[in-house]
Amino acid sequence: MIFQAGGSEDGRDLAATTADAIFTGHENFDEALAFSRDIKARAVAAGRKPDEVLIFPGIRLIIADTDEEAQRLEAEQNDNVDLSKALVQLGRPFNYYDFSAHDLDAPFPDLGDRGQNGYRSAAERVKRIAREENLTLRQAALRFATHHSAFVGSPATIASELERWFVEGAVDGFNIGVGSPADLDVFIERVLPLLRARGLVRQEYAYETLRENLGLAIPDNRYAAPKPKTESLHQLFRDLHAFRVTTFEPAKLAVNVNQRKTLVDTADRAKFVKVGDEVVSFSLDEVDGETLKLDALLKSGPVVLTFFRFEDCPACNIALPYYQRNLFPGLSALGATLIAVSPQVPEKLVAIKRRHDLPFAVATDRDNALARKFGVLYSFDEASRASSLANGGKGIGDITGTGTWELPMPTAVVIDQNRVVRFADVHPDWLLRTEAGPILAAVAALKSETSTKTAASTRDVRIDAAPPSAE
Repeated sequence: MIFQAGGSEDGRDLAATTADAIFTGHENFDEALAFSRDIKARAVAAGRKPDEVLIFPGIRLIIADTDEEAQRLEAEQNDNVDLSKALVQLGRPFNYYDFSAHDLDAPFPDLGDRGQNGYRSAAERVKRIAREENLTLRQAALRFATHHSAFVGSPATIASELERWFVEGAVDGFNIGVGSPADLDVFIERVLPLLRARGLVRQEYAYETLRENLGLAIPDNRYAAPKPKTESLHQLFRDLHAFRVTTFEPAKLAVNVNQRKTLVDTADRAKFVKVGDEVVSFSLDEVDGETLKLDALLKSGPVVLTFFRFEDCPACNIALPYYQRNLFPGLSALGATLIAVSPQVPEKLVAIKRRHDLPFAVATDRDNALARKFGVLYSFDEASRASSLANGGKGIGDITGTGTWELPMPTAVVIDQNRVVRFADVHPDWLLRTEAGPILAAVAALKSETSTKTAASTRDVRIDAAPPSAE
């Protein structure tokens, strides 16, 4: 991977055309968002996708039990700044210039073009702020040696601010700075679990390389034969969100983001379908007219269910073709049945199967009966209902034919031949869905387990059938 650091005009152009990721730094959200949008726009102008350049600002965390205590800690740290060290630090972006010969209480000195061949963006920022705020050298040294972090507060406050920067497109991740290893422990133990509960941080890595785990494609090795590329559903949804950030009206985008955030925050995870649950027999209406009965399907192998919202849902029209390319072939080879499940009535739902020529079953869950048993239903909040009905729009009940505002959360479930759940993955945020890899791994493990039991059973039979010894 190529990481770039530097926010000058030349640095931004270099990053947009060649870098995979950027290390940067910003004092506040608005500054970070403006930088992100500028870099993404330059990347598009250079013929790249917006999410082919990832932005990781360095941030400083101050975490305490309460916001007030964290703010007090920050103030104490800033009050104890060593002026001599601050002057040395101030000279760094100016090619390590020595400020000790200057009058500390005189206006910030004119340094000409010093810093143009070093840390240019940092030098330009110091000069600009010193000029705009009419700072003396002493004031400038203290101003840039003290830190006013956007991430100061209780664990919940820190988690919410990290989420805001990420969800609203100001960053693609963070380069976290701490004062000591103990501070990092506090972040891991008290903030990270909150981010995981909101679906913002993965539980484990899905891939073996940093590039893939960051959602970046692996470039072809010019010295080797081309290798098949791994398609990422997560990356497809990142592209969709990036497109919406640049095309949606701000109010409409805010409703979309806030509804997803609310679903993550309010989801009752205790009700979600879980590994080990026994599934009561059910039937679904396939859009081509067949009735799919669980017990009949399980006679030929495991059943994999993927719940989606409705046929005209943009994310669903990305997810199902992805599963067609990346999941269905592997499941077929393993003897498993794939069914895409939605509450939408068959006469409307059939459109998505025809649109993409899907080779697997697409079926209606009447009245959300199965999704309700699995604990994965949600209902539109008031803002989302108003947005749906704006400008003559239809309610979701009219679109699905159910007459309600209920939809299933994106969910993947693997059911073994004993009607026991062997894999379950539920995402309250509809722009986070299960990749093909974990589902295939679960079914492959199930097949391996079944083969082992069959082989053991065969060995037992052979032993029991052996003739008695001559003794």
